[in-house]
Amino acid sequence: EIRIAIEKEFPEDPALQQVHIARIIIAKETESEGLSFLEYIRILGMQVKNVG
Repeated sequence: EIRIAIEKEFPEDPALQQVHIARIIIAKETESEGLSFLEYIRILGMQVKNVG
């Protein structure tokens, strides 16, 4: 459903489609966690630093 809408919006740019799909997924995850977008990204960044 989301993918089809994004493909219609950006028919000639698969990279841009992927960016928008990722943003939608992140937005849904932040909502389910009760965090703001920036808080969620900050937490992910901290997790990456801890792994590396």
